[in-house]
Amino acid sequence: MTICPFCNEIIAERAKFCPKCGGEVNVLPPKNKGILLIQVASLILLVQNLLISLPAITVISLLKPSNFVFYSFVSILFYVDIIGFLLLGFGYMAYPIDKPYEKKIYLTCSFCIILWVICRGIWQFLITENHLGNLYNYLQTPTSEMGILELLSQPLTDIKFPLLIGGLALGLASIFLFRIRKEHDRRLFMNYGVINMIAVCLISLPIIIYDVYSFIALDSVTPLGITAILIFSPYVGLLLKLIVIPLLGALTFLRLFQKFV
Repeated sequence: MTICPFCNEIIAERAKFCPKCGGEVNVLPPKNKGILLIQVASLILLVQNLLISLPAITVISLLKPSNFVFYSFVSILFYVDIIGFLLLGFGYMAYPIDKPYEKKIYLTCSFCIILWVICRGIWQFLITENHLGNLYNYLQTPTSEMGILELLSQPLTDIKFPLLIGGLALGLASIFLFRIRKEHDRRLFMNYGVINMIAVCLISLPIIIYDVYSFIALDSVTPLGITAILIFSPYVGLLLKLIVIPLLGALTFLRLFQKFV
């Protein structure tokens, strides 16, 4: 039960109008723009992660669409997450908070998320000339004997720095958000950000270390153990990005979307 603010009549808790005076009660205030942006971004990223997950890609491939339709559909998904994270960054920038200290952390998180978007734009559109956005044409190159991991790993040596910076930025944003409020949805987002950061480090750092080692050692032979780590580590990171991250992302953004419904 609750009390009407106009006539003090006792009314049902979920009633929208007072039966005595007709006053409108229990009206929810309009959502803050930041919360609305986070909700829209979460929905976009939820759909994107669901569709790009291995189970979804497998089901879609079983429908036997043409190669052009299939790869064009997958390519579109590499644009969608850019939009989603951009809205998420602006959402946390406008998140309603009164404490100056927490406001600074939210702004820092927003900057880190937008930095991920910038880094993504640099390596997708500038460095690789948007090969992900033109996945069908990229896969038509004469490398049919190579697997998908080899095809996707070809540009990794070029994108290692923006990929690493973006992954670290997103991971830090997720950690900062959780430290402000240790809620379940933020814990999921932190797990998503940290595991993504680990995957990116597994992909990028061995390539960077190998380049530095080769530069310092010049013509000396790299030890076999180090070579094995440097070669196979990026594939482990790539598998995390292709299999674990989409499923974890779908769960994370579903929970984040539900929070603000």
